Amino acid sequence: MDGERGFTMAEILVVLAILGVLLAIAGLGSDAVERQRVAGATRELLADLQRVRQDAITRSSGATSRGAGIRFASATSYSTFEFADIDVDYTYDGTAEELAGSVRTKTLSGSLALTLGDPTKTVIIFDKQGMARETNWAFVPSAGLRFTVQSSRLPALAKCIVLSQARIREGVLNGASCVVS
Repeated sequence: MDGERGFTMAEILVVLAILGVLLAIAGLGSDAVERQRVAGATRELLADLQRVRQDAITRSSGATSRGAGIRFASATSYSTFEFADIDVDYTYDGTAEELAGSVRTKTLSGSLALTLGDPTKTVIIFDKQGMARETNWAFVPSAGLRFTVQSSRLPALAKCIVLSQARIREGVLNGASCVVS
């Protein structure tokens, strides 16, 4: 029959091969997008830690101001604030000691989550000299504190930040340790 139309097996195979290549590229592209999201969220947390430290040194206001801090509320959000030591005991006693108007909250997007190396250290205060302290005004441990930003979609893409008494450094999570450059 002269008028019949259709596709040859070779044409179908070429179309399937092209679709396979496009799907593979799309899959690789989504990994790259997720990698950029993890890197961006890590850089944002690093910048916020550095800004809070700088604010503690340069912007502390009022007689009871002891510096600035960061409070990790959940695996997907944290807040920065000025620490107003209302009862003047050099101890962070909760959100009532966060100066009104100074609180800024950040939320990680989508599949990203933040993990603290020590889950009991949910609040870090920087004093007016820029030194990192715990809520009871003790210095952070000499080994430092680790924060990890990770994607639930691709857990191997984790990045980390190590905060010591006077340094804040970004690294890559390698097993259980944070390798900083």
